[in-house]
Amino acid sequence: MRLPSAVGSIQRLAMFRSILQGSRISILSPGHERASILLGLVFVVFGYAGSFVFPYLKSTEHQWIQILVAVFFLKATHTVFTVTLFASVPEFRLLLRESIRRRAYWLPLLVLLLAVIVFQVFRFGTWQGPSSDIPTAALSALTLTHAARQTFGLLLLYNRTEEFLGEGSAVRRQQMIEDEKRERILSSVLVFVLTFEPFCVLGGDRLVSAVESVTIPAKALLVLLLLALYWRRGQWRVSNKPLFSLRLLALPFAFNSLSLLRASGMIHGIESLFICLKMIKNSEAQNPGSGKKPLRALLLSIVVFGGLILFYFFNEGDPEATRLIRQERTLDSQGGYSALVLFSSAFIFSIGFIHHYVDSIIYQMRNPLIRKHIGPLVLGKLS
Repeated sequence: MRLPSAVGSIQRLAMFRSILQGSRISILSPGHERASILLGLVFVVFGYAGSFVFPYLKSTEHQWIQILVAVFFLKATHTVFTVTLFASVPEFRLLLRESIRRRAYWLPLLVLLLAVIVFQVFRFGTWQGPSSDIPTAALSALTLTHAARQTFGLLLLYNRTEEFLGEGSAVRRQQMIEDEKRERILSSVLVFVLTFEPFCVLGGDRLVSAVESVTIPAKALLVLLLLALYWRRGQWRVSNKPLFSLRLLALPFAFNSLSLLRASGMIHGIESLFICLKMIKNSEAQNPGSGKKPLRALLLSIVVFGGLILFYFFNEGDPEATRLIRQERTLDSQGGYSALVLFSSAFIFSIGFIHHYVDSIIYQMRNPLIRKHIGPLVLGKLS
């Protein structure tokens, strides 16, 4: 009776030894890959633990938790990375110039998005009004889905990396193609559900409760089906993709638990940091004269933006207002905001939504323009 247990323990030990040795297909450098996987697992555990320890946590309570999460775990500060890349990395500047010259569709949509953000901020003091409306629901959907979309994109990046390296047999490549089709279908359905949920708030708490009774089991089933695809055929032996996918245990449930929302933000922030570091390193290799300027710009952006967020914390509370949409935020009883706080709010939220939206554009490797400029940075060296 003890033999199967002993064999299982040996297999688990071999799996984690493989992680430490970095002997499998990865999308980051060995150190960053291990950190990303392990931190993702830690944040998933924290998310579920927080759901039990702080079941009624609201965004304006436990301020020390909000500061720790937003600033030190990159939940809010990572949003400035996208702007930093366009300002400091030559390939991103070329992409922007060529997109402007070709009148890319995403640029006017970005301007429209920023106009909505500024309007909401000057109307309510934050991007979310005191009661639910269509703009708030739409912006919430963008907020809640972009982390999951990035994770699905990175999971597909494991496939592209394996193809790029030319590893694996013809049979494995065919299996990967078949599995990827199923992954795309399941992930698209899951993202649709995540996009749909915030709009249910327009119908009130009863509708939200009724919808959640359906969507939570549906999301759980979709996540289990995706994990089964990632883990079958012993894929963990050749790729880190199955281990990376475990963060899906938290990301799709951000709407249903504020603690999981915080965990999802931390996971997303760490992902963004490591993928940005990879792109900066590859850009520096391709542009030897650039030195360490992009990296310094990235670090400086964290410090400056983090300071602005701390200022907002101590004046108006949660700088993101990313709590469950149905949890009301108490506005200033005097009905006013100082011009400085309004400016800070508009700037913070504008940067955040630039990140939400533009990140959904710049990693679309099927787009020839994106593949030309950003592809080499994402699929470049891993060492």
